Amino acid sequence: MSHIATIKTALKDIAAIKAAGAEFGMVFNENKTVCHYYSNQTVPSTHTFTVNGTKMEVGLVLQPDGTYTVVADDMLLYEGNQPYNRTRFGCATNPLANSMGGFMQRYAVCKTEIEARKKGWMCKRVAQGAKMQVHVTGM
Repeated sequence: MSHIATIKTALKDIAAIKAAGAEFGMVFNENKTVCHYYSNQTVPSTHTFTVNGTKMEVGLVLQPDGTYTVVADDMLLYEGNQPYNRTRFGCATNPLANSMGGFMQRYAVCKTEIEARKKGWMCKRVAQGAKMQVHVTGM
């Protein structure tokens, strides 16, 4: 038996969600209504990401207010293709980081870039350790 964690945050922009997932090498599965996790267990979803190098998925559940909630196994399998070699979010081998914080950070960066580019602005990412800044400059 594994555990499912539900991450509550205001994810609204599906393009930014897809972009953030792609940065972690995850494959977006549009309209996949079942998210698989440890030992073939499932949880309902609206869309999923397949986590690179695993059989595990991260689910996105559309809420009545138009936002998405992330659901994922908080003991996400992530050690290449090695079965049952489990690590928690935040371990060096897990690209999603602690409690999906890495994904949420990338979502914020991608959303900022999308909105800035809509206005004709240029964006440049600057990494400072675990922090990431987006420098936005005028036209």
